[in-house]
Amino acid sequence: MSDVLNGQRPASVLSAIWAARYRTPARFVALVALLLPWTTTGVTFALIPWLITFAFVDLREFPRSLLRPVCLLPIALVVLALLGTLWSDAPWPERLHAIGPPAKLLVIPLLIYQFERWPHGNWVFSAFLASCALLMLYSFVVAIDPALSLKLYLSRGPYKVESGVAVRNYIDQSQEFGLCAIALIYPIVALFREGRVRIAMLLAAIAIGFLVNRCLSWSRARHW
Repeated sequence: MSDVLNGQRPASVLSAIWAARYRTPARFVALVALLLPWTTTGVTFALIPWLITFAFVDLREFPRSLLRPVCLLPIALVVLALLGTLWSDAPWPERLHAIGPPAKLLVIPLLIYQFERWPHGNWVFSAFLASCALLMLYSFVVAIDPALSLKLYLSRGPYKVESGVAVRNYIDQSQEFGLCAIALIYPIVALFREGRVRIAMLLAAIAIGFLVNRCLSWSRARHW
C-alpha cells in the first residue's frame, strides 16, 4: 500500500510498458508468421500495426543499416520494378498494382534491422512452424475429402477443387512445407546432440510429414 502511495507501482507499470516497446514489434511479426500460411490479406492487416510499433524503436542506426548489400538488394529490385513501369502501355493503376508483389521485399531490411537487436527470432520461427504444421494436418484431411477445403470461403476468384490444398494453391503450400522441413534440420541435429531425443524425434516426424505432404501435393497436381 505504501508503494502505491509513494508512486512506485505506477512507475513500475510505466517502466514495463516502456520496456515492452522492444518486444511488441517482434510479437506482431510472429503474428504475421502465424497468418502467412493461411491468408495474405490477414498478413497485410498484421503488417500495419507492426510498422507502427517499429517506428518507436531505436532507429538511429537504421539509415546506415540500409547501405549494406543485404538491404540494398531488395531495395534495388523494387526500384527496378518501378523503372519497368515507365515503358509499359498499361494504365497507371494497373502498373502500380503490378508493383505490389515486389514492394513486399521492402519489409526485409526492416526485419533484418529489428532481429539483429532483439533475440526474438525464435518467436517468428515457432509461430510459422506451428501454423504450417496445423495446415499440414488439415491438408491431409482435405486430401481425403477435397470439399472440406477452405478455398471455398477464402478464394477471391472461381473455386477449383484441388485434393490436399487447404487454403491457397499447391505451389505456395509446398514451398512453405519445404521451407519448414529444411529449417528443422538444424534444431533436430542439435537436440539429438544434447540428448533431447523425444523432442528431436517429434520435430523429425513433423519434418517427414512436411516432405510427404509436399510429394503428395506434387503428384496430385500432375494428376489434376
